[in-house]
Amino acid sequence: MVVDRKPRYFVAENVKGMVSSNGGRDILLILAEFLRLGYRTKYELINMAEHGVPQTRERVIFVGVRLDQWRGTFNYPPKTHRLVRDKKATKWLPVARTLQDAIGDLPDVEGIVGMMHGDSAKKLKRGQGSGINGFSNSKPRAAGDVPHSQTTQANVLMFNHKHPGDPYFRKFNGSNNVGKPDKPSSTILTQHVTMPIMLDEMRRMTVRECARVQSFPDWFDFKGSMSDGYRQVGNAVPPLYAKALAKKIIEYDKRKTIA
Repeated sequence: MVVDRKPRYFVAENVKGMVSSNGGRDILLILAEFLRLGYRTKYELINMAEHGVPQTRERVIFVGVRLDQWRGTFNYPPKTHRLVRDKKATKWLPVARTLQDAIGDLPDVEGIVGMMHGDSAKKLKRGQGSGINGFSNSKPRAAGDVPHSQTTQANVLMFNHKHPGDPYFRKFNGSNNVGKPDKPSSTILTQHVTMPIMLDEMRRMTVRECARVQSFPDWFDFKGSMSDGYRQVGNAVPPLYAKALAKKIIEYDKRKTIA
């Protein structure tokens, strides 16, 4: 895409291991290749929990600037939260958001009518969406449209909040376990993940619960099968951080170019 379109700027993402791969040489080769293509590129290892996302997701974020658009060093979004274990973190920053913050206000999965779209949702009485900590607000997409999180007299509806149908677990599922409710979640993956419930039992998280942990707003509707929903959520850059990064690129674009 960069080769074909030659955009003024580009953003790319990769896993944490990219930084140390091949003794750190691989990332230098990547930067050299971007330069050959006509871009000065900067990278930074980002822990999404330090940017308001309730998840300790670590990713390498590249920002490339086309040579004729160079405006000096690009500045990444500043941290907005701190990890409790980080003794060097700025003390006035609020503690990172937790799994409880992200999904604590969601209704129980039992009795939920999930994966509803379009006309089927419009037939329901318009209700009041819920939200927590500013990143899970539910709003209608258009005037007259219903919120995607709403309360009716019968039960509660939320898109993509349908139980996968598998039995409860009694053991943690390795790296898929999202951790304790009073801490940020571990990284949300593309496959089903498990979460703690009462009496040390486990069940799979719904697509909506995973989406909340990734900071998707409730009005975002994941199309396709349930597996498609998990994949869309797990592969995404958390929208909360993506928005902050986009603002920084807009700020950068307003500077004067350096010859």
